[in-house]
Amino acid sequence: MKSKFIFFKEFTIRENLVLSLIFTCFFVLSSAQNNGDYRSKAQVTGTTYIWRNAATWEIYDGPAGIWKAATTYPGFPGTTGDYAVTILPTHNVAVQDATSPSSFGDLIVKGTLNIAYSNATWSLTSTYNLIVDGSGAIVTWSGNKGVLAFPAEAGVVLKNGGNLDASKCTGNSEFTIGSTSYKCPSFDSVIANGGTLVSVPVADLYTICKGGIINFSGSAQIGVVTQSATYSWNVTPAPSSIISGSLTTSSFSAQFQTEGTYDVQLRVTSGGKTVRKNIKIYVGGVRKWLGTSWDKDASVPARESVVINGSYDMPSVAVGSGMEVCNCTVNSGATFTVPAQKFVRVKDNIVNNGTITVKNGGNLLQVNPSKEIYSGSGIFKAEGPENMALENGTVNMDYVYWSSPVAGQNIAAFSPGTPTRNLLQYTEKTDYFATTPDAVFKPAKGYALRAETTGVATGVYTKTYVFTGAPNNGFFGAAVTKTGNGYNLVGNPYPSAINFDILQANNAALIDGILYRWNNKVDTPPVQQGSAYDQSNYVTYSSLGGENPSLSGNIAVGMGFIVRSKASGTLNFENAYTNGQQLRVATAATFYKKEVSAKNRFWLALTSPENLYKTQLIGYVEGASDGLDRDFDAPLLSMGANQFFSLLDDNGLVIQGKSENFEMSDKIILGANIASKGKYSISLMQPEGIFASAQKVYLKDNKLNTITDLTAGSYSFDGEVGISESRFEIVYQTAALGTGDMAKSDLVVYKNGNNFLVKGGKKMKSVEVFDASGRMVNVTPASSETVEISADTFLSGLYVLSIKYEDGTMKTKKVIK
Repeated sequence: MKSKFIFFKEFTIRENLVLSLIFTCFFVLSSAQNNGDYRSKAQVTGTTYIWRNAATWEIYDGPAGIWKAATTYPGFPGTTGDYAVTILPTHNVAVQDATSPSSFGDLIVKGTLNIAYSNATWSLTSTYNLIVDGSGAIVTWSGNKGVLAFPAEAGVVLKNGGNLDASKCTGNSEFTIGSTSYKCPSFDSVIANGGTLVSVPVADLYTICKGGIINFSGSAQIGVVTQSATYSWNVTPAPSSIISGSLTTSSFSAQFQTEGTYDVQLRVTSGGKTVRKNIKIYVGGVRKWLGTSWDKDASVPARESVVINGSYDMPSVAVGSGMEVCNCTVNSGATFTVPAQKFVRVKDNIVNNGTITVKNGGNLLQVNPSKEIYSGSGIFKAEGPENMALENGTVNMDYVYWSSPVAGQNIAAFSPGTPTRNLLQYTEKTDYFATTPDAVFKPAKGYALRAETTGVATGVYTKTYVFTGAPNNGFFGAAVTKTGNGYNLVGNPYPSAINFDILQANNAALIDGILYRWNNKVDTPPVQQGSAYDQSNYVTYSSLGGENPSLSGNIAVGMGFIVRSKASGTLNFENAYTNGQQLRVATAATFYKKEVSAKNRFWLALTSPENLYKTQLIGYVEGASDGLDRDFDAPLLSMGANQFFSLLDDNGLVIQGKSENFEMSDKIILGANIASKGKYSISLMQPEGIFASAQKVYLKDNKLNTITDLTAGSYSFDGEVGISESRFEIVYQTAALGTGDMAKSDLVVYKNGNNFLVKGGKKMKSVEVFDASGRMVNVTPASSETVEISADTFLSGLYVLSIKYEDGTMKTKKVIK
């Protein structure tokens, strides 16, 4: 999908005329990014990152509406694409290797692009725009005779103070467009004119929805000074109507009501010179599902309106994907089913005179936030997040936290066998439930419903719960209070998943970055316990991650959840916030493993004699401190059987976030509530970042005075009934036991010319060097107390030295080149 600006091109003709065309669309279906776009991820200030390293990049997941960690770098050999690549402000990315050409679309530099290779040419075979945008944006050359090559019709645009480094006028700074070479002194002309001298680009093709209104605008400049120009627009065939302006002014608006392909050309004449630009626009029409196939052709509709006859369940749409349409009509007697792990995104109207069903794990997303865009006499149904296995009885009856994705769903009719007294809402002031006075679900409010006692099997029963009504869409506000502990039960108000990280970021002044979801897979307490509910009944997620590796912040259709408020106010839910962040996402299941930039974190598991396990998360991340952080540290709600946690200032935490400035001398005190005697074990789960490679994680048993390398295997021990808060610690060096002389050693690293000289204080085995992204860039063997590391090939920035000693101990040291 194209962004709001579907075309942006600036170029000059001959020596002085710069033409700027901006075609702005008001009919967009998505955010300002396109699926597959790359951008540089958050960086340590002053550090240079490497282009050909996946850890430098994030990639945009269009269906989910989120940026996630890239698995490869843009322009990877053998791949092609027209995705955009952006280096964000203050970010510094160096291209060190030009051995293979790269294929991608626009290259947008808002930070620094460093051409660091020497005596080579990096060919960007399909990049027609290099846009250097912003006062701090620059392309610089640090290598010797490194050439940046673009195709013949490409252009270089310098905007808002963006610049080319003209300081190396010895022939080292050079880029080419086709057969034309630019280097000092021709850089002066390029900089003065705000761009390069290029030929007319090829035409572009864009698809829009029928009825879309488009604003076309163009301008002519000499350098940065606008001069007199005449404009001539030609649209073939003619648009349905001209809304404003005319075909002889610099801008006009037109509406396109008829399906088909339109050729649009702008000609600008100034100073006796004329430039032109052509684009093509396809206006999508109407596609009909005939019961077994689509009319016109077999392709899945895209930016077209659809009409459903018969039964349609998206058979030709790949799992994990979906369809994006302008409008959707379901005729009388027809059924439209959105299966699990598929989605439908509708820009405008849904007219439902048949039946629309969103299955468990499916998602219906609406773009237009108006509450008037759904109509018809049909039935809309959305299944709950899973087939619920519940247990009823005279005392114990399972809870489930629900929130309705539709309007008007009667609570009692939703769970008809649940007694009215067991249709509950949460009281923040007391941390107790009370019977809800609400007859119907309120949008974005969470409810706790106990298991049904009539109309279902006695004991454990399985049932798919279904919401029926008009799909919720647009803005909703949930009232939260802070008169007690601040725990509020809210819920996902939409027939699509939502992302908690986006919700919290746009309500950061109101709620913490901690999410609690009720888990009905364990024994439910027979009586209410206020804030003392067994922690086993909750799964927890924070800005650091989930308490076990499988959890993330995507909240499924129909799910209620608990947030902790900082103050009383209104928690705002919107399709998309004013900053462009999309709350509603197209991911399919209750919680998805969150794909994020690499974090220095790991999970620990305590396994009981019954082979049941509890988990906790510990991590060192940007934004966290070594104190208690409301957005990163998730406290225990209560002390459950076999609960496993860490301790910080007498607070039990299932998630503990610490400062990103990791020190090997750090230690984490662990606690556990052992329920019964027997053989227990503690193991390391899914280490990430430095813990996946350079840094080991050790478990210290203070009772037995032993230390175990958890990266090599788990640690078994005999459990003693009761709460233990001092027996176990996580440490990061074997010297923590006092068996070595690390405490007496003096580790010193200093510059020796362009190299690093390491004096370890005792006999070393090796020194490993990691850049700020965690990538190992050098390994130097050592057999004495001193070793010199060659740093000739290191770029400027922060490095971490991991020194391994002959006695098995290890220490780290940060250095700057």
